[in-house]
Amino acid sequence: MIYRESEKASWREFVTEGPELHGETWSVGFTPDGKGVYLMTGNDKGFCTLRLCELATGKVGEPVFETPGYDLEYTYSGYLAGTIRSERTKGVVGYRYVTEGPHTAWFDTDYEQKMAVVDELLPGKVNIVSSMTEDESCWLVSSESDRAPQSYYLYYPAEKKLKNFVATRPWIDPEKMAPMFPIKYEARDGLLIHGYLTVPLGQKPQNLPLVVMPHGGPWVRDVWGYDSLVQMLASRGYAVLQMNYRGSDGYGQAFSKAGRREIGGKIQDDIEDATRWAIKRKLADPKHIAIMGGSYGGYSALFGLGKNPDLYCCGISICGVSDWYTLFNELDDPEYEFARAHWIEQIGDPEKDEKKLKAFSPLYFADKITAPLLLIHGKDDRVVPIEQAKRMQSALANLGRKPETLYMAGETHGIHSEEPRIVMYKAIEAFLAKHLGPGAAPVADIPVSSK
Repeated sequence: MIYRESEKASWREFVTEGPELHGETWSVGFTPDGKGVYLMTGNDKGFCTLRLCELATGKVGEPVFETPGYDLEYTYSGYLAGTIRSERTKGVVGYRYVTEGPHTAWFDTDYEQKMAVVDELLPGKVNIVSSMTEDESCWLVSSESDRAPQSYYLYYPAEKKLKNFVATRPWIDPEKMAPMFPIKYEARDGLLIHGYLTVPLGQKPQNLPLVVMPHGGPWVRDVWGYDSLVQMLASRGYAVLQMNYRGSDGYGQAFSKAGRREIGGKIQDDIEDATRWAIKRKLADPKHIAIMGGSYGGYSALFGLGKNPDLYCCGISICGVSDWYTLFNELDDPEYEFARAHWIEQIGDPEKDEKKLKAFSPLYFADKITAPLLLIHGKDDRVVPIEQAKRMQSALANLGRKPETLYMAGETHGIHSEEPRIVMYKAIEAFLAKHLGPGAAPVADIPVSSK
């Protein structure tokens, strides 16, 4: 870090003094009086915390804020984690963070009290200050929940009034959306895994047809909030189970490292253990469980169908990897230099670990996949080329088990455009109705809260 006291002063390297700072350290903003800087750094337990440093001396104090068991900030936290700054002083007045849901810690009581009024006006929502005018007479507030997609409001603190600005998906009726419940379970080796269960509106979490949906990455995580695919599935009567398996972001360094080189190993065990947890808790109908996901989640779906055929009656892979060995060998373009190095560190080296990479690649145990399968892939995917899906399709067809396919022109890694996404959702709906069976009968007009 480099620092200068004013625009006329010389830049100097900023050296901190005090307690040992663990891992990467970076600045996230100044104090309102300009005499201190907030640092994001690790603690001795391997979690990302917030500390205050005096600019004059470089002295770092004890953490001013931390959340045991969770990182304050992580790679893919996006707008859910980060500082809230005053437009007048440019100083930090609060911090957004995520545990099993989004939260805000306030360092200034005036802003905290003003935001409390917003929360009263928008109850049951996660409300975030997106920006302010320079005189702070008007705030732009983002508001959402597990049942309501983002809407934006203009808030006038002096008048304590809100004005509608724009809704991202105004056609969605939150009262018809399903609640998302945080869950946790122990993996077979005792590691605590967090996740979410979305239950169809009005249904009891009991003996439901279930879609197991591991996230992509794998070094990202699912969070509590509105998810259009989850809500589509729930509206068709299916419960949805998501899990932040080992290696997922936001749970500390030890949890992250626990997922290193565990693709095809303990990560997949965590996904299987989540499914068996749902069965043991009698949340799921054991004869009506599907597995689906995108990217790494698509790989997990293929893996689960091959390694746990007793668990899943069908599966859907969206842009999923079927052959890690071939995928790595195709990453020979200079553009992929850093990606290749990352994957070698996290997964394995194709020159040294060919046998291992093939052992956990579904293409090489396609004979074990007997359940119905839907392959969805963008034809212009450069992250996981469509050949990954086509090779899987050919291998299964040669075994007399030709999967259903949906290959979409103009789409890349993930199906993002509106019309193609509608086509994909209809294909998923039809496939699950055929192979998973009908969802639980819808129950309308029953208000449910997951708060």
